Amino acid sequence: MSDTVFKFFPLDPRRKLGDEELSGIREFLVNENGSSIDCESIAVHDYGGIRFIDCGLNFERVRCPKCGSDFDIAIWQDAMNTDYSKENGFELLEAITCTCKFSAKLHALDYQAPCSFASMCLTVSVVSHLWTGWLNHFPWIGVVEARY
Repeated sequence: MSDTVFKFFPLDPRRKLGDEELSGIREFLVNENGSSIDCESIAVHDYGGIRFIDCGLNFERVRCPKCGSDFDIAIWQDAMNTDYSKENGFELLEAITCTCKFSAKLHALDYQAPCSFASMCLTVSVVSHLWTGWLNHFPWIGVVEARY
């Protein structure tokens, strides 16, 4: 059986969440999802630099945000490797160009299923589905559902 992990992160990849914001998100997670989670199942990860927030086995493809064409995964992986350093994480400077001639930076690509980039995130491991409708209270937060 696979594990499902929900990852909550600031939409601005360089933004760090303060203690008050983290507490507010934790409170909504627990209160809006009843007994399906508890505070012990919520972990905070501060990566220092920007990291790729993957969706695990849910990953399908990377598409051009303008024309919707699929990027060759090898080209995308090369761009990811070029942009990443162990010391600093991702710089988000590397851009790749689609066959339609549109050029986009890595964090602006259309990831199927959703993925993102962030310098920190909250993770919640759950057995069943997690209700995320409460996110409208936090419009600066994104979510990725990862399956491992």
